[in-house]
Amino acid sequence: MKIRYLIGKIVLFSAIFSLFLLFPLFQKSAREPMDFSTIPVFFMSLSECLSGAVVLFLCKRLYSIPIYIQYEKCAASPINCKKKSQNKKIRAFLFLKDAGDVFLCFGILCVFSAVLQVIAFLQQNEKMTMVIFPTGFKWIICICTLFFSAFYEEALYRIFVPEYLLSIFISDLKSNSAEMKKISCILCELFTLLLFALSHRYLGILSVINAAFAHIALRFFLKKDKNLFITVFAHFLYNLISLLLIGARQ
Repeated sequence: MKIRYLIGKIVLFSAIFSLFLLFPLFQKSAREPMDFSTIPVFFMSLSECLSGAVVLFLCKRLYSIPIYIQYEKCAASPINCKKKSQNKKIRAFLFLKDAGDVFLCFGILCVFSAVLQVIAFLQQNEKMTMVIFPTGFKWIICICTLFFSAFYEEALYRIFVPEYLLSIFISDLKSNSAEMKKISCILCELFTLLLFALSHRYLGILSVINAAFAHIALRFFLKKDKNLFITVFAHFLYNLISLLLIGARQ
């Protein structure tokens, strides 16, 4: 029974990996400018967002893998959460703390990107990403597309891959010793980092390096705050500012 359970878990991981995570590794550089404000791109990002939500639901329901959404804290201690929910000052403090972490994470992502852009400029090796700048009503479509994409990537790369693999190595394969748990954790985190970084290979080597640094920052804040939406909003803001800066430079 245990072996069948483990095989089923591996099959599910392989299926999700093949459906959603394999294609970006082999995606070629875009020859035409990217447009985030078209209806097809909007629906594609929406379907990805819904797929990410389904993946998180399956992880939680089937294998009790943490998905880092706030209700989990309340489930762990409903009495304390009820008291907190009745205290407006505490709720306001928690909101400000989460908002502060969103902007702190966003700032770190911007610093990483700025440093790499300076290096690229000094080496005269800067590769300009071309985008079609949205206008009017298309801004709403563009903003929704960027948010859906941020949620999708956070759900898969920051939660599903590392947490799912950790559950296999530590829980199912019985890595009981502290040393084995540490090694398993490092390997899972490193694999996810490389996977996310290489999925940006089509944008150039600097984007790969930037994605690696971004993954470290986003994963750190996710583990620290246990709140998926902090990293989702930080990721979304970074993508939005990047689009604005690229559009301004064209």
